[in-house]
Amino acid sequence: MKSDSENIIVLADTSTQYLCLTKAKIGRDGFSDASTTMTIPDKQITDWFSNEFMNFIQPEGKSKIGALAIGKGPGSFTGLRISFSYLRTFAMFSKVPLISFSSGRLWQKSLCRKNELLLTRLNKDLYSGYLPGVHFKAAMSVDNWQEYLKVNPELKAAIWDKAMHTRNHTSSHTVWPDQTRMVSEPEVPNELPLSFKEMEHANTATVFDALPDYGHDIILNKSEKKSAM
Repeated sequence: MKSDSENIIVLADTSTQYLCLTKAKIGRDGFSDASTTMTIPDKQITDWFSNEFMNFIQPEGKSKIGALAIGKGPGSFTGLRISFSYLRTFAMFSKVPLISFSSGRLWQKSLCRKNELLLTRLNKDLYSGYLPGVHFKAAMSVDNWQEYLKVNPELKAAIWDKAMHTRNHTSSHTVWPDQTRMVSEPEVPNELPLSFKEMEHANTATVFDALPDYGHDIILNKSEKKSAM
């Protein structure tokens, strides 16, 4: 990764209904002068990601990009596939490194209080979970998360129900335990919420935590239950 202060890193996350794009200057000690935009793009347009991305980097231009970073989920399979395919090609022709980061970590830092579990809605009845220091390897249904919270009453949780389009899908009748709170639209971060240490190089072998947009429950196996619960 180029550390010239004139170069920038551009982050993209398409794991939710939002397209989150962030750019920041690359320095020896980290990132500075970050700016972020969050939109809900019209995904019926074929080139929705490339159009948004090119408009975002236009003021600096391609030559100033020193690195690209992409959120690897969990989240929308379609969104993650499109953004990864485009940025992998862009990085290859621009000869800049492509690195990845956890989308769960990004949104947990943006939406949650300290040590608060983030539950992000993926489809009608499926939520992914992210908590610093605890790695949930799978998404679970509302019933499973409710049970998990009941046996962990000391754990606080923030529920992001609007992470995905909710057309024809409603959870208004869902009763969550008392230690939960609902979050709506995320605020645009005024600084880059991730550090160098929270990223890793991405390539064709990168494993994405993407789930089908309208997938089914993923049951944790015994070993994963011990690590996640």
